[in-house]
Amino acid sequence: MTSPADSTVTCREARHGSAEYRLAVALRDEVLRQPLGLAFSPEELAGESDSIHLAAWQAGRLVACVVLKPVSARQVRMRQLAVASDQQGKGIGRTLVRHSESVAAERGFE
Repeated sequence: MTSPADSTVTCREARHGSAEYRLAVALRDEVLRQPLGLAFSPEELAGESDSIHLAAWQAGRLVACVVLKPVSARQVRMRQLAVASDQQGKGIGRTLVRHSESVAAERGFE
């Protein structure tokens, strides 16, 4: 079994509609929606086209994702941070949050 020290976590954008985005939606569904008996509608997913979708990868596997939803020209709202159940508690979510803060700042958000 690998620990975070053994395998690097790589964070990158998952463009809306891409294969990586679809994997992130599946992870969000599994971790956040299914436990509540909820499902994404096509309209909800289409409405995410203006958002920034970020994903964390480890050893070729999607292990976490988060959505940054613009709420104004200078602000984004962090939404739906999901970490794979077997990877929770390992600092991966923290790594992705830090990355998302950097991405937001690079794009001019405060």
